[in-house]
Amino acid sequence: MHAIHVLFRSQSWQRIFAIGLSILLGALLLIGNAPAAAHPASPAASWHTLRVNLNAAPNTLDPQLVEQASDISNMLLIYESLTRLDENLEPAPGAAQSWSFNGDGSELTFTLHSGLQYSDGSLLNAKRFEYSILRALDPALTGGYGAILDDISGAYEYRTADLGSITPAELAALKAAVGVHALDGSDLPCSSYAQADCLTLRLNFTHPTIYFPVIASNWVMSPVKEEIITAGGANWWQSAAFHVGNGAFMLTGLSFPNSFNFSPNPHYWRGLATYNIAFSVNTDTAAALQDYQDNQLDSLAPGPAQYAVIQGDPLLQSQLVSTPGSCTFALMFNDKDPFTDIKVREAFTRSIDRQALVDQVLGGMGLPTLTWIPYGYPGYDPTDVRQSYNPAAAVQALNDSTYHGAGGLPPIVATYIDSPTNNARWSFLTSQWSIVLGVSVTLNPVNQDTFNQLRQDKATAPLMYILGWCADYPDPQNWLSVYWHSGKFASYWIYYSNTAVDALLDQADSTINSTQRLQLYMDAQHLILEDTPAAFLWNNLNAFLIKPRVKGYLQTPQDLAFPGIWEPLSIYFDTWDIFLPVIRK
Repeated sequence: MHAIHVLFRSQSWQRIFAIGLSILLGALLLIGNAPAAAHPASPAASWHTLRVNLNAAPNTLDPQLVEQASDISNMLLIYESLTRLDENLEPAPGAAQSWSFNGDGSELTFTLHSGLQYSDGSLLNAKRFEYSILRALDPALTGGYGAILDDISGAYEYRTADLGSITPAELAALKAAVGVHALDGSDLPCSSYAQADCLTLRLNFTHPTIYFPVIASNWVMSPVKEEIITAGGANWWQSAAFHVGNGAFMLTGLSFPNSFNFSPNPHYWRGLATYNIAFSVNTDTAAALQDYQDNQLDSLAPGPAQYAVIQGDPLLQSQLVSTPGSCTFALMFNDKDPFTDIKVREAFTRSIDRQALVDQVLGGMGLPTLTWIPYGYPGYDPTDVRQSYNPAAAVQALNDSTYHGAGGLPPIVATYIDSPTNNARWSFLTSQWSIVLGVSVTLNPVNQDTFNQLRQDKATAPLMYILGWCADYPDPQNWLSVYWHSGKFASYWIYYSNTAVDALLDQADSTINSTQRLQLYMDAQHLILEDTPAAFLWNNLNAFLIKPRVKGYLQTPQDLAFPGIWEPLSIYFDTWDIFLPVIRK
């Protein structure tokens, strides 16, 4: 009953009619067609396709390696983790039907739905999740999101093992010590992926971890098949045939990195989607907007220039949906001279007019911010304004630095990935520093491969980055512990480390009392702001164009490729738009 309730929740008789008709006609169209080897044809697959533009090409479709939004958008369709996020961003049953903590919050037990299947009809049990979690922590894999699992006992030690100095036996011992256990109906370790009663996954933590059911929705825990990865090799994910997932959709066509085609997964436990999805990649947002106007696309996220065009077009404006987003963008200062001096960082930070940046560069597609955690998320603090635009304070800070003003600074070069968007952002910032501080910053746009090479070594890494962080799950632990704790993302990008911040975050992560926990996170954020490792600039605006025929999408601040991606089963197509193509045929 749960799957049916979710499928038809709060919808009119028209939607019920539309879904039933689509399923019936889709089934009739597929009669006589032989199923594909890897993926059986879905009885719900119809002529309706949600055509979506991705503004950036994915880097990978390996769920234990994905990091950027276009990667994640694909993962949310193909795979489902133990939990999922509902339209209110609350953890809801995913592959696990229930979960419970022990008394002190240091052990969490997930119980999977009985009879779960992959898109090819094969059994999905807890052993698959055990494998995938350990794979995400594998030090040979170096996945960026493995760090969010460090609360699991032994996870950090295994993930950070030095493969150059450790023996195979020592590495195996570290892996065995990780607190993840797939168990059968007798509470014994599961023996195989074919074990139907292997429905329990138990996690042991280094401290109370009451927020982990939210983390368990993350794609890094997606249950990939070990035998497929073994057969496919390092680039297994570049073939659609190897993407046997458990999400609402299955990847049925792939031309990496340009196009991705999805059909409903006939074995998805919550119910059947009634439409297909086609992702295409066009980084030229002006051309993508023209495709949308020519009815070649159903949804896209406009760039700043296109957002301005939309504001002047009543038809497009009527098809624009927007909500405050889940991302913070910041100018990150690397731990290199002259930015080792906090006064220099303060001077550059307070020289930036964020409202002008949003208006002139982003075309209004953003909200100025002075802090890290964005509006609408636990831990947001509107009272901390120490980074506010103040030219006089900025000049004074530079004069108080060890460089005693602009004339004493060494040459400063801004190296970044060459693109129209990045050029506009960096041109604005360098203009601000020139006007306010009298500092000349040289722009050095490079291609992405060169940029990635440079940043691998601190000696060659850029002095500054414009980086964005989007919530992986709606908890301050994700904003602070995962990013700013020593050994996590800020260390990886800008070599930031503060033991006082670490201590507060460790305490917050282990605190069960919600009020005390939130205050500790806010205290840690205040310390980070005092350090000024970054100039926090803007929060994103989730803005999408979407055709009127697409109905039922449930928006969240964390939507990625299209509105409603976290609840894709709620989406349907207008009743008459479903019926009329049959008449035309």
